[in-house]
Amino acid sequence: MKDYYLSSEELIINKKLSDQEFRIYSYICSAYGVAKHSAFIRLVDIAGHFHLQTADVIKILEKFTLIEIDNKKLFEIHKTEKGLKFFMPYYKSFLEGIGFKGSNFSFGFKNVQNKIKNLQTDLKIYLFPKLDQFDLSDVLRDMPDEDFEKIKPDQLRFPWVYHDEKTRRTDTQ
Repeated sequence: MKDYYLSSEELIINKKLSDQEFRIYSYICSAYGVAKHSAFIRLVDIAGHFHLQTADVIKILEKFTLIEIDNKKLFEIHKTEKGLKFFMPYYKSFLEGIGFKGSNFSFGFKNVQNKIKNLQTDLKIYLFPKLDQFDLSDVLRDMPDEDFEKIKPDQLRFPWVYHDEKTRRTDTQ
């Protein structure tokens, strides 16, 4: 699962982690061994990848141990004779819930593939789909007020450009 991993939306929705902490958690999830349901974590790799001190990584991982979702700990750290051993009970149950159980991964991958196909069929059609945010800003700036008022932010790929332009228009009036 090194190039392919899943992460729970629950962490994003409830804002239990900061952006950097979520990126670190996602990095750890990408190295999770689905075959043995074990976490492979090297503190030095995480520290190097995110330009942090190893002590900072340990503090973040300790914060992960305090977080519970659905009565399961996000992270567990056990000290052994050889060093630290890491467990991810919530991520394990999350993967098992979508079909990655035991040594039969095919059901899990088929389940995820079906969900991705369903997402692709529900793709939203945006106004000005080929424009990047800067070109969109130019188009909205040149647009007459009547046409601009007909547009809703959720119709655009970059809704913040709409809000920026609306603020600019109200400031100049």
